[in-house]
Amino acid sequence: STGRAWMGGAMALVVVTGLINLPLPFFGDQALYTVMASMMSDGAALYTDVWDLKQPGIFAFYLAAGSSFGFTEVGIHVFEMLWWSAFSVVLWVTMRRILNSPAAVAATVVLIGGGYFLAVSPSELTQVEGLVGVPVCACLWFAYRSEPGTTDPQRSLALSGVFGGIVLLFKLIFLP
Repeated sequence: STGRAWMGGAMALVVVTGLINLPLPFFGDQALYTVMASMMSDGAALYTDVWDLKQPGIFAFYLAAGSSFGFTEVGIHVFEMLWWSAFSVVLWVTMRRILNSPAAVAATVVLIGGGYFLAVSPSELTQVEGLVGVPVCACLWFAYRSEPGTTDPQRSLALSGVFGGIVLLFKLIFLP
């Protein structure tokens, strides 16, 4: 169908822009998160054996990334590319119910997903502020779906709260 072709093209553009960033080196926080996540994979406990003021979400991200693809720049960036690909799918699913045009939905996905990879500097990759897009989008989507008269509004509101909690695991300042 036309919608699938638009989605395939949009996803391909997001992945291609993500591939460009795979070999980029880490800077300060990125290197620290990787080292700490590697230590955690060897049994170190966060806030006991390894310490940082950041919330646990970023360390969970790096731990999952490193455990899946290696505690290297490429390994962490591959996981980030998959994370943003998942975000692009979430955007596609949510926006196609709001926008009536597959081309408009594809443009939204490319501008947000691909735009991220083209706009950020190497030191901004894999940072909290970029990663919270997935749970923020899901939180807002489920809040939108919890309006009275919709299918199972209590479930949607509960899921909105769960994703809001995940956002807070990344950064408490996002509470407001």
